Amino acid sequence: MRQLDHIAFKQQRAQQIYREQINKKKKEQKEKRDVILFVICIGLGSLALAAYEVLFH
Repeated sequence: MRQLDHIAFKQQRAQQIYREQINKKKKEQKEKRDVILFVICIGLGSLALAAYEVLFH
């Protein structure tokens, strides 16, 4: 019985580590996406400002 408890504990721990790794990867992907979106927004803002300067000044 003790051996079964030990095996069950190891399996639960392995599942927990797996879930932690998946969550870490998801978080990293979200952070990368956020940075890319931020850079795109800055670029579009700069482009809009340049177009405004050219057209209205």
